[in-house]
This record gives sequence, structure tokens and C-alpha cells, in this order.
Amino acid sequence: NKTDCLNGLDEIENKWDDCLEDVVIEINNTTLLCNNKCDTNKCEDEGACNGRSYGMACKNRCNMRKYLPVQQICDGSSDCADGVDETNCESDDPAVASCVHFQQKQDLNVQNIVVIHESVRCAIYDMGRSPALYPYCADFMDQTNCTDVCRVGGFCEVNGFKSSISKTMVCGGNKQLCDDNSENSCIDASSSCRVHKHKLCDRHGDCIDGSDETHDDCKAMTKEHRCVRRFGLMTEKHEPGLCLSRRSERIPQSWIMDGEKDCEDGSDEDGTRWEFCKVGNILKDEGEPCKDGFLCPKSKTYVNFDLVCESKESCGLDGKENEICTISRDILPKDTTVEERSGLIKQLCNETDSNNCQVKDFNYPKYNIFGVIKVQLNISTRTVDCSNKFGEHYVYLSCMGLCENTSCPLKNEILKNGSCSNLELVKVFTLANNSELTFVNKSEGRYHNDFYECDNGRCVNFSQVCDLVNDCGDMSDELNCKNHFPCEDDDTSFVGINQTCDGIYDCLDLSDECNDKCGRRIIDNGSWLTPFCWLIGILAVMLNICTLVILPRALKQCRNENILFSKVLVMLISVGDLLMGIYLIALSVYDDIILGQSFCRKQAEWYTGTQCSVLGVISTIGSQLSLFSMTVLSIFRLCKVLMNALPLPVSRNSIIKAIIWAVIIILISLALAVIPLIPSKLLEEYFVQGIHYDPKYKVFVGFNSKQKHIKILEKYYENKTLTTDSSWSEIGTLVDGMFSTEYANLTRNKVHFYGNDGLCLFKYIIRGDDARRGREATGTSTIDLYNDPVVWAILTVNLVCFVGILISAVVICMKTRQSANLAGQKKNKAARKRNRSLEIRILAIVVTDFLCWVPFIIICFLHNRRFLDASKWYQALALVVLPLNSLINPLIYDRTITQFCKMKMDNFTEAWGSGGTPSETEGNVSPSNGNRRQDFQLKQTATQSTNAQYPP
Repeated sequence: NKTDCLNGLDEIENKWDDCLEDVVIEINNTTLLCNNKCDTNKCEDEGACNGRSYGMACKNRCNMRKYLPVQQICDGSSDCADGVDETNCESDDPAVASCVHFQQKQDLNVQNIVVIHESVRCAIYDMGRSPALYPYCADFMDQTNCTDVCRVGGFCEVNGFKSSISKTMVCGGNKQLCDDNSENSCIDASSSCRVHKHKLCDRHGDCIDGSDETHDDCKAMTKEHRCVRRFGLMTEKHEPGLCLSRRSERIPQSWIMDGEKDCEDGSDEDGTRWEFCKVGNILKDEGEPCKDGFLCPKSKTYVNFDLVCESKESCGLDGKENEICTISRDILPKDTTVEERSGLIKQLCNETDSNNCQVKDFNYPKYNIFGVIKVQLNISTRTVDCSNKFGEHYVYLSCMGLCENTSCPLKNEILKNGSCSNLELVKVFTLANNSELTFVNKSEGRYHNDFYECDNGRCVNFSQVCDLVNDCGDMSDELNCKNHFPCEDDDTSFVGINQTCDGIYDCLDLSDECNDKCGRRIIDNGSWLTPFCWLIGILAVMLNICTLVILPRALKQCRNENILFSKVLVMLISVGDLLMGIYLIALSVYDDIILGQSFCRKQAEWYTGTQCSVLGVISTIGSQLSLFSMTVLSIFRLCKVLMNALPLPVSRNSIIKAIIWAVIIILISLALAVIPLIPSKLLEEYFVQGIHYDPKYKVFVGFNSKQKHIKILEKYYENKTLTTDSSWSEIGTLVDGMFSTEYANLTRNKVHFYGNDGLCLFKYIIRGDDARRGREATGTSTIDLYNDPVVWAILTVNLVCFVGILISAVVICMKTRQSANLAGQKKNKAARKRNRSLEIRILAIVVTDFLCWVPFIIICFLHNRRFLDASKWYQALALVVLPLNSLINPLIYDRTITQFCKMKMDNFTEAWGSGGTPSETEGNVSPSNGNRRQDFQLKQTATQSTNAQYPP
């Protein structure tokens, strides 16, 4: 109430308040200075940046220093005591830049033309705040030609002239400066982050959640071409304290020739330097060949294979691309949420084991959050195997310490204010432990904070943690989980632990079945079968070569056609057994030497390749040639015994007859072996096991059966109905319709008949990793062998052959005894011995054939009828039981080799017994030696004489 100022201002009501409002605020927080954002009332924090001044500082009427934002300069009202803010506001020089003052037009609807001073160019404004901070010019021309390069947001043509525009104008909504409105080419990288498109994929995170660097456009970048983008500044600094500099960067391929200039030099729209593939408008970048793509089923647009079968639908919401990929990989449905029962308690305990269940609070992280009702869990008192648990099941059990050998994947941290930027949450802030600020979300009448914060700042629900899907985008929601197996070819692809080592391929590189735990060779790892395969193969080759060397000399001594025909058939048996020996040795070489442990990763080449086909043909010819020859030989002997006729001498007709029979047997065996490999649309319906696709397809994994194709194609084409009667040709045409085939750089190979298993044998028993096997909803493997007519036909033929051999042997044995009795040989010791020897040989023939084929046929029948799973016995049956005849036949069907070996052994024994060595006595023909050779020749003559009546 006392005047102290000469002008009495000290006593004017509210006058000092106005003066105090004008005083420049001292800002102690340096992070708020020059951050291109108004953090104070009049934006004085952005008034002096990078050596340049914005707005104006002057003395007010109270002689105090004040700051004027640009909107108060040249606004027609003096705010400075000396009126400096209203000087030099007009000019008659047309070369001087001028504009209509924004605030005068906004508040007074007065269009005064004012000069654009350097202090107002590219100044920060914020019209969305209260009180609003306006730009200087009504047409925003003050936001062009920024003197301060650190305020430059980009470059474009304004009114036909190239100009820089400020960062404030970029993504400014309806405000347009650029002639092409390119400053507003902005996208929502996530629900909480909107950036200019040129800030995408620049290796600098502009969004808190990193979504600008994980955008779909970033998945397909130019390989070599780089350019300076028109908008956005890069992260390189020239010197400390200076603003960020711009640099040349690769750009997304989707920007090329899209009608919008993205590079400053316009190279992205230069049609002379870019070539596009004809299919899908995919860029042919820097000389790389054009590639085919996946055709989205509804939009009919092509998608790069790199984007197919990811967790995000590349084809849009109607694409069903991931559903197709789920079918192709036999991915079982997994439960990721826990059902709430009885008083909002989450039920995790098996009701059948209620005696071992208890209700506990779930308190993780270890904070008491005000306003949140704790989740209650009905859980077991015992630890469980969580390898087949996902989402909430895995999170709750592991964080309660109930998962075996598993730790909690959650972070023991509260959600901060900036957390969960990707979720559109109504955040309600509260306290944790009465000390730290956090937030909760309200749903279904309750407050909760059950979110997992990813390393990149995004958040996902507990149901999305440890669910085999990269929901975070940086894999942090899956990295600390023990229920998955990461595929080696793709760091973002996971399969469940229960999907590994089960014979079904889920990873494109087959790593789920080819790893340290279950990587396999052609012959089972560490199996006793490996040395047996070598041993049987080598012995079979040696014995049958000896037989084939000796028998031609015996053929020359044949005196009648019975012996000739028998020797020819025995030679065919030896040839067949020799082929089986060669097969076993070749298989062992590939298993032990050539492929070894690498077989698992190379099995696609093996199953579809020539080597396996050749081995399959050799083994089939060998086994069938031997079996058919034994059958014909048995029936021939039976006929001769029943006819009881004297044998005819060897003639030209008898030789031709023997050759014809040999050719017939060889051709039938060859036909059975080769027909499955003949390229024919008719035959492939019976013999093609599946198709292996180039891993680049990604939709198809492993060896896809016809049933698997049908499931995938029905999902893709929706209204298309297919059956197992659909031909491979029809299926191939439909598969072609799923992809572009313009450039034919995607390959597919049919799994041939012998590619059913690594052993490359005729398909009697199907292994667990057969192309037609699938994973059912129960998670168990099933025998998936249907009533294959080819298998049944061959098994029936082989059974008939055995029955023929058995009947022939029994009848021959009976007739021999009957003949011996009629001839009065009961008292003839030599005759009885000879007859007993014949009976033993016949018994050996029957027993060995029985052991080789009858148990095998019975097992095949039980396997086919699904009474048992014989897959585990397959290799033992194939490598030991079936080749057994290859060792025994040379010793049974012709006694020449046994007698030859016996003579050599006797010579060896006699030589050592006389005190010499075999080499010393080799050339000495003693009387005993000469007599022994003479005895051998007499035995041969006696054998041939006996064979004339009863061929061996």
C-alpha cells in the first residue's frame, strides 16, 4: 500500500505476477536442452542450440530479462521495453523472404506480411499443448531452409525449389510443406510409435520398443545399393558436441520404383538401373537371379520365402499361411492358457491326483503391488516334467519351482512407466512395496500386471512366453525356456522338446532329428549290426565267388541234363547270393567311410539319389534271384524224383532249355527290382514314397507323403477335396499353384521306392521315419503302413516259393527212403550214410529258408495289420536274417566247395603232421596225396552218378 516505484507499478494489482511470468527460467536438467521438444512454458529450453538463437531475449517493462517465442515476434504488439521485437518486420524487397504471421491470422484474422528472420527459421513449436506455441508463418514457410543443420528433418521440393524442412514438420499430420507431401509418409511401426518411413531399417532405434527396426520392410533390403534418404538423420557423429550426420544406407526393396522418391539422388526411382522379376514384383537386386515366391491363397500376391512360416502372417489376416505351416510340420495343438475354476483359482493340478494338490498364491515378481489381487494356483506338491508345457502352464509351474531342471523365465522386476509400449493399455499407476511406481491394467473387473517385458521394451502375455513363437521379436520370451529346441538354420525357429528325435522332421535343416542326441547313420549308431554287416557281406562274397569259380569246371563234366540243369540253377543261386554280399559291403562302405555321421543331414540326397536306387536294385535282384532259383531247383528235383526216369544225356536242347530257364528267372528278378523305378504316372502311384522339397519352399519339411500333401492342399485351396486316390500328377499341379514357377529355381525330388529307409531295401517293413508317418494329436507315433498291394503281392510270392521248397524237400526225402527200402539198402552202410547225408542237406535247406522267410513274412503281416510295431527290428531282419541264405547256400546246394575245402584242410593237416609246411609239401605228390586226389575224383564221380537219379 506504499508506492515505491516512480511510475507506481509496484502497487498495480497483479503487475508483478506478469513480470515474474516473463522472467527466463533457469534449466538445470541439461537433457531437456535442445532435444527438439518444448519442455518449458515458452520453449526457452530450445532458444539457444548448436550456436544459434531462436526467438528473442530482451528486457520487459519491469527491466527484467525475458524470452519471446517466435510467435511473439512481429505480432503487432511490443513485448520488449525497447520494442525491438517489432522492428524490421516489413520489407519492400521481393527477394526478402516473407510470410503471413501465424498468430495474427489465428487470433485476429489479420494477414500481415512479415519478414522471415533467421531467428525464427525452424524454431520448435507445439500447437497441441496449452498454451499453444505457434510457428512464425501461417503457411509454415519458416520451417524451410533451416540454417541449423541439426534442425533439418529432411529435404524435398517446396513450391518447385529444393529445400530443407524442419524435424517438427516431419509427420506433422495435415500440415504440408513438400510439394509431394513426402514429409507425411509416416507409418505406425507399433501401436505406440509412429515414425517417418525413412527412419525404418536404419540401424538406429527410434522407437522405444525397437519396432522401427523389426518392421516387415526390413526383412528384404537391397544387397549393395545404398543412398542418403531424404528424411531422417543417421547416428554417425563427426565430433563430440556436433549434431548427427547423414550417411548412405541400404534401403528396403519395397521402396524401389514405388512412385515415391526416397533417395536424395532419386536412384530408387531410376528405372534404368532396376530390374524386377516378372513374378510378384520382386526386385532382382545387383545381378542375383530371380527367385520364385509363395502365392498368398486369397490376395494372390507373392511373398518372399524368407517371410513364410514365421509367427506373423505375411499374407495378411486371410492368408492362413501359418496354419498351412502348422499342418506341414505336424505341430500338435498346445494349451497355453490355464483355466480358472472355483473362485478364480487357476487349475494346474490333475484332478485325478487331488490328494497331492494345494492352493498357493503366485507372487512373481516378488513385489506386493497395491490394488492387485494375487493369482491363486491349484498346483501339485510334486515336481513335474515341463517339456510338454507351454505359455501360462510353463510360466506358473516353473516360477513356483515345480518344473524339473527348469528355472523361471520371468524377470524379477516391476513394470516401469515406459514398459509395454506395444500394448494399447489403459495404464493405472500404483505402488509396488509402497516404494516404487508401477502400473496395472484392468480387465474383467480386476487389476492385473501379468505381462512379460521383452528385452526390447515390448510386452507379451504369460500365455505367449515359452510357447515356441518369437512373440517379442527379439526372442527374449523364448531364450530362457527349457521346453524347446532351436532349429540350427534359423535362430527364430523353435520346436518342442517332445518333437525332437521322433522321426518326424520339423526343422528345415532336419536338425531336430540330426543332432548330438539322435543323429543317425545308415546303420543304427553303435549297433552290433555294423560289424555283422561287414562280416556277412565279406563271407558271402568269398564263398559265392569260390562256388562260381568251381562250378563252371563241374559243368563241363556233367553227363546228363539233370546234373546240368541243377548246376545252372546253383550258379544262379550263387550269383544272387553274391549280389547280396556286394550289397552288404557297399552299404557298409557308405555307412562307415563315405557318409558316416553326415548321413543324417544328407539323407534327402540319399533317399532320392542314384546310389540308394542302385543298392536297392542289387539287393532285390540278389534276394529274388536266389529265392526263385531255389524254388525252381526244388520243383525240378521233385519232378525228377516223381518221374523216376533215367536221366537223358547232355544235348544241345538240354543246354538251350537250361539257358531259357536261367534267362526267365533273371528277367523276372530284374523286373521286380527295376519296375518300381520306371518313370511312369501309373507306376508312381504305387511306388513313390513321398516328395522332398527344396528347403527354400519352407511350407514343406522333410519327406512329404501323399496324405501330408492332401492336408496341406485342402487347407490352401479350402474348397478343394482330395483323397488318397488323387494322383501324384494332380498333386504336383496343385503344389505348383501354391508357388510361382516362373524361374524354376526351386527343386523337388521324389522319394523313390528304395528310399523308404537308409538301407535301400524292398519295402516290407516301414521304419519310424518313413515318409508317410505322421504325428497324431495324442503325441504318439503310429504305424502308418496301409494295405500296399505291391508289398502283399511280393510277400505272397515269397511265401508260395517257400511252401514249394518245403513240399519238394519233404517229398524228395520220402521218396529217397522209399527207393532205398525197395533197393534193399537198409543193410548197406554206405547207402544209409549217403541217404542220411541227403536228408540232412534237405533239412538244412528247409530250415534255412524257414528262418529267412517265414518269421519275416509273419512279422510283416502283424506289422501291416497293426498288431505290433516291427520298426525296431527292421535293420536286424534286413541285415542278418534275410542275408543268412547267402552264407549257407554255397555250402548246401553244391558239395563241391565243401569237399574242396575238406581236401585242402586234410592236405594242410597232413603236411603239418609230417613235420613239414604246406609250402614244402605243395609240389610233392606222395602216394597218400595222390590217393587223396583220386578219392576226391571218385567221390565227384559217385556224386554225379547219384545225382543222375536224385540231383543234389
